[in-house]
Amino acid sequence: MKRNILVAAAVLAGMLNAVAEPVTCVWTGADNAFWTNANNWANGIVPGQFAGKDAMGQTVTMGELDSVAEFGPLPAGAPTTIDMSGLGVKESAVSNIHFSAGSPAITLGTAGTQAQGFRLARFATFVMDPGAGDVTIQGFWMHRQGSNYTLENNSSSTLRFKKYAY
Repeated sequence: MKRNILVAAAVLAGMLNAVAEPVTCVWTGADNAFWTNANNWANGIVPGQFAGKDAMGQTVTMGELDSVAEFGPLPAGAPTTIDMSGLGVKESAVSNIHFSAGSPAITLGTAGTQAQGFRLARFATFVMDPGAGDVTIQGFWMHRQGSNYTLENNSSSTLRFKKYAY
């Protein structure tokens, strides 16, 4: 019995120390301007969680909550105004967004909060590297209590939050 407890404690300690790295999802806009289209992300994984339909038409949670949405240099013609439709405010959460050097001016959302909102996760992080273009984030919702948002602008460009609610 004592040995089983020691083994279980060792396994639990190993599990607590194993921290999964977040999945990085790089925006390419290869298919269209929709955030929720996996074909627009280099690895085919949509960052953040959102409600979607499975093959049977049932509503399921899709995407990767603890992922990083990465915006960098884009190919010519790639959309820079990202349509957030499908990220319903009750079902969605976007947690980490990173704008790297060479990223063009990006706008997340094409309308106000009522038409196209998305929810920021309780501990959302926005990082702009030196050389990133201007960023406008519109139509987002924040949690009212217990949230901690990190905004890190290392660029000479502007990070704008417009049309938000909580």
